[in-house]
Amino acid sequence: MSEHNVILRNNNGTVDKYIIVLSLACAGSFLQIIGVSWDVTSHLMRNSETFFTPSHTLLYSGVGLLLVTAIMGAKLMLTRKIDNMKPVIISFKLLIIGSSIAIVAGPSDYAWHKTFGIDGLLSPTHFVLATGIIINSVAVIIGLKRMLMQVQSRFQKTIIKFLSIPAFAAWWLTMIWYVYLFVLPLSDGSHFNFNLNPVTESIIAITLLPIIDAVALLIAVKTLNMKWSATMITLLVVLINAFTNIIPSNHLVPFLPMYIVLALVGFLYDCIVQRASSRATRFNVEKSFIISSALVGSVFYILGYPLLPITFAEPLGFSFNSMSELHDNFMVTLPGILLFTVPYGALMGSIGADVYFRVTKALNFKDHVEKTLGSRSSGEPI
Repeated sequence: MSEHNVILRNNNGTVDKYIIVLSLACAGSFLQIIGVSWDVTSHLMRNSETFFTPSHTLLYSGVGLLLVTAIMGAKLMLTRKIDNMKPVIISFKLLIIGSSIAIVAGPSDYAWHKTFGIDGLLSPTHFVLATGIIINSVAVIIGLKRMLMQVQSRFQKTIIKFLSIPAFAAWWLTMIWYVYLFVLPLSDGSHFNFNLNPVTESIIAITLLPIIDAVALLIAVKTLNMKWSATMITLLVVLINAFTNIIPSNHLVPFLPMYIVLALVGFLYDCIVQRASSRATRFNVEKSFIISSALVGSVFYILGYPLLPITFAEPLGFSFNSMSELHDNFMVTLPGILLFTVPYGALMGSIGADVYFRVTKALNFKDHVEKTLGSRSSGEPI
């Protein structure tokens, strides 16, 4: 057993403190992405364009929680209570960096609103805020993943896995929204237009989103190694999108039942992987993940409803002026666009999974070589 495992097993008081910090960080990460998603829907519905909105309150409540966790983490590091927890310290450092960026972005965004009024999605302050948000979500994932690898208590492992479900869902959505920042043509504000070329937006969307969907779920399932994790995470992502992007607008609700069905993708993912795992061969397991990743990637366009169709509005030859018009155009163009997005998304999802496994094998081989060389140089048996 490694030195880190011994320390984390025997120093339960410190481990419990770290789990508490991660619990708060998980809640903050979850709240901030819900706030972001709801905020964009509010803008599309032409609601109040001031800084003080319910969605902003939710967003910055999450940012505030993450700031608290960053301070708690900094205190633990300064008091040397986690000096020997090197595998998990990096998450504290990332939380401090991400929270600092987000806190700077908050007042800056308020000043931007006061100076320029209605702003676009890709305003400088929103970009800075989104960068802080994604760093925070990554910090939570790294912390939970490394703690899960280190702790010995079954109860602590259960808590960490329970926290990981919303943490991975928030991380997945945060990465999607980081791409949305560049692909949604919603960045034409009162004074500045930060929209990219419509064709460029579409290319970025169809390339990155299916890969993100596939790889995010793959990493989550591989990390948690528990039954029905893909089902739970996918269901949570679908529900967040439903409650923040679809339900607030009555015009979009007719598609809600079909959208909720997307949760079955996670269920099928689990079924495919669990069936392959029962055969206990590495090739079958990797193949099952690639097939499952293709399945997840194939539905990226529907998963992006109702916002992603806005990206394709101009290339498909229709305009976006209201939420009702958005739904009508989406339904009219859906059969044709699925003929392209389903196979293409499946291809990108499978490529993403394949690259993940290749990179993982390369890193594992590198670690093995370094450990082998280290053992030889120290005179230890290999």
